[in-house]
Order: sequence, then structure tokens, then C-alpha cells
Amino acid sequence: MGRYLLSQIAANAGKAKPFALPVFEPTLTQERELRRIIRLLLKEWDSAVREVAIPAYQRVARFGEPGEIGLGFGGADAVRQLDQALRRATDRTAAVASEMSPAVEKHFRQMAKWHQAKFVESIRASTGANVSPLMSVDAAESALQIATRRHVALIKGLNAEMAKKVETAVLDSFESRYAIRDLRKRLTDDLGFAEGRAKIIAQDQIGKYTVALDRARHEEAGVTKYRWWTQLDDKVRPSHAEKHGEIFSWDDPPSDTGHPGEDINCRCRPMAYVEPRN
Repeated sequence: MGRYLLSQIAANAGKAKPFALPVFEPTLTQERELRRIIRLLLKEWDSAVREVAIPAYQRVARFGEPGEIGLGFGGADAVRQLDQALRRATDRTAAVASEMSPAVEKHFRQMAKWHQAKFVESIRASTGANVSPLMSVDAAESALQIATRRHVALIKGLNAEMAKKVETAVLDSFESRYAIRDLRKRLTDDLGFAEGRAKIIAQDQIGKYTVALDRARHEEAGVTKYRWWTQLDDKVRPSHAEKHGEIFSWDDPPSDTGHPGEDINCRCRPMAYVEPRN
């Protein structure tokens, strides 16, 4: 049972039939801020590539450069120098990734406050009641901490993925005797890939966190069911679109999709389904 019963509040307000609270969506600004945090890592990778990896490659490889005869240092010494440079680059980016937790938590904490205000507003619009004094900041703390840890883990995962891509690009280029301009192009493409991943991660995590906050506030209000809501556009998965408007229980998720927001980049939301307690 929650800290308060929204079903009883609804009944006291004269509500007789079940109803769903209006949905509110996360903002583009919230998504952009999360993406900005991830981009701090990508900026460090850009710097590490320009300041460490590329200069090291230039020192040991002169393949196809103007005025060169197509020879590099070669041998174990060249590979050792490249390995050392790659370790320095990854140490720099790993340090940045490890320090992102406070920024991510701060952003998610601001979102929790935004969500609480919006939930209060949706209840007031439906029942006329102000439940703000009944709500607790701690109700969303578990969702906040889990979301922070999950997002930081994804950032670290992206960093590890980038480290592998940069290492592969540098060593493959050296082995294949590629000119520095060819390596630069490949690394630019890898950074472009990371930008795309950052966008997907931010969109997905904002959606998942918002749904986690939805559930936390539903449980606090003693709400055990929700009405599935979708964007009703051509991007919605067919298995999600067919659930639009249907009622589900938090303790019994659909077997094919799970709850809203669980699939990658799912934009569906659970609308609190209130059954007045008469």
C-alpha cells in the first residue's frame, strides 16, 4: 500500500468511474542535457585522438606521405610506441567516464523534482486535490539511484567500445601501411558512430527513467494499474500500438513487451489508472 490512497481521494472528489491521469512527456531539453553529459566523453576522445594517437602514429609510420618512400619504422618498437600511446589515450577517457556520476545524478535529481510537480498537477487536474503534502522525495530515490548507475555503466561501456575501435583503427592502419590521412578519416567515422550511440543512449535512458518515476509515484499513491499510452505514430512498434488504451497491472507485465519503456527507445508511457474507492 502507498503512502496515500489516490482511489480514496478520487472518491472524495466525487469520482465514481475509473479514470486515467493525463500523461506528461519528458522534454527535449532533458534529453539534450543527458546527451551533453555523454558528449563530454566524446570530446575527450577527440582530444586524445588528436593529441596522443595521431602524433604517435605519425612518429612511427610514414606510409604514403609526401616526400617519403613508403617505409615506416616497423617492428616491435613501433608497435610498443603505439600501444603506449593508446594506453595514455584510454587512461584519459576512462578518467572522464569515471567522473560523470555526479553530473548524471544531478540531472536525474532535477528530473525527479520536475516529475513530482507534473504528477501533482495531473492529480489536481483530475480530482481538484493537492497531494503535494502527502508525497515524499524519497519515493523516487531508488529509481534515481538505479537510473544513475545504469547510465554511468552505459557511458563506461561506450568508452570501452571507443577504446576498442581506436585501437583497432590504429593497429590495422599500421599493419596495412595506411597513410595518416586514411587513419584520420577512419577515426572521424568512429567518432561519428559514437555520436549516434550517444543520441540513442540519451533517448532510451530518459524514457526508462521517466517510466521508473511513473511507477514510483503510482506505488506511493496506492495505484496498482496503468493504461498503456503510445505516441500513435509510425515509429511505434506494432506490439505496442495494439496495447494503446489497454489496462495492465504493475505486478503482471505483458509477456511479449514488458511494461512501457522497457524495450530500447520505447516512448510509451503508463497512465495511472485510478479506481475510486466508494
